Amino acid sequence: MVVLSLINKKYLDSVSVVIAKLVQIFRVTFFAAFCTIFCASNVQAESKTLDLLPVNGYLLVDYASGDVLAEKNSTKRLEPASITKVMTAYIVYQALASGKINLTNKVVTSKNAYNKEGSKSFLQLKKPYSVEQLLKGMVIQSGNDAAISLAEKVAGSEAAFVHLMNEQAQRLGMKDTSFANVTGLPNPGHYTTAADLAILARAMIRDFPQHYKLYSERSYTLEGIVQENRNQLLRQTNLQNEDGQRILIDGMKTGHTNAAGYCLLASGRTEDMRLISIVLGAGSDVQRTNSSLELLKYGFNNFKSRELFPAEYFVSEVKVWKGDKNEVAVGTQNSVNAILPTKNLSDIKTNLVLATEMQAPIKKGQSMGSIEMIYKDKLILEIPLVALESVDQGGILSLLTDSLLQKFLGLFN
Repeated sequence: MVVLSLINKKYLDSVSVVIAKLVQIFRVTFFAAFCTIFCASNVQAESKTLDLLPVNGYLLVDYASGDVLAEKNSTKRLEPASITKVMTAYIVYQALASGKINLTNKVVTSKNAYNKEGSKSFLQLKKPYSVEQLLKGMVIQSGNDAAISLAEKVAGSEAAFVHLMNEQAQRLGMKDTSFANVTGLPNPGHYTTAADLAILARAMIRDFPQHYKLYSERSYTLEGIVQENRNQLLRQTNLQNEDGQRILIDGMKTGHTNAAGYCLLASGRTEDMRLISIVLGAGSDVQRTNSSLELLKYGFNNFKSRELFPAEYFVSEVKVWKGDKNEVAVGTQNSVNAILPTKNLSDIKTNLVLATEMQAPIKKGQSMGSIEMIYKDKLILEIPLVALESVDQGGILSLLTDSLLQKFLGLFN
């Protein structure tokens, strides 16, 4: 009789679960409506103006998430010209971080570095320069001689250094990139994509913030010769978005060869968001500058970084069998941030993918499902959901009654 009484109680509990499930469905429906109105993460808003940019390819991404905000031929293999030197610098910064070299180390200019064609820092043959001087010469002046000197210091030769560059590109996930030199001079085996350059730019800013500030320097003097940074966006000091927030352009790197055209990897930020733009194959310096500016203004005017959910935000409950609790709370483990359109919100379908029931024990943080956001039949955002609490295994009576009740309810399935 005691067991039957417990089964009856469990049966009533199951009825309560059904009622709670209806409440949950209402909650999820309301939640979906909320997301449809306010959440449109990673949706690429259309812009006819950007389609007319006079470049071979472009890309605009959010630095924090990597979300693509606008693109054209972003996965097409193109020549990067001197944007290559961002990877050259990345490898040098790794050598600095490991202690292999330091900023005060002296490097004597070799014939190979001195005779290298293209843009120069005007290093003198057989004269020593510090690693710090060479970095400034390469990053600010885009000196090919400085890039060669740094490569020879770190790896012994340009060829050995290029091997390090390609290895690092693969580690970062730059799948459509191949480096043949450290300068960006034309070579059939030297190519990348706007998408891969975005990966590199995010890695540079993330991994070496103390060195990234060098990309905002407007000029550098070496051997008595003043050379201006070719990134004209650094001189745009009065930029604002439509909300009146200041837009600060603080990097990164230009590039130009006859084969590659005019290229620019740029980054800018407001008080709450950083964007990265890549322009490849423009017809002139003016075109690459204006195209990059159009991309960045488009991003800062049409998108905003927002928190969708705080950490441990409760979403629903899941039935638990054979536990010391009948239900477990489910929600987000970490805060969820996304880049959202500021206007013209798109129609987003939201699905709650959640287990209908679980069996104890359950650990706090255990995966329980996800929230899917779908735009035009494409999954654009998946938010993981976890158990917000632990549920231990119940006692002997709980195990027995739940086993009997599961078998009983199974007869009707």
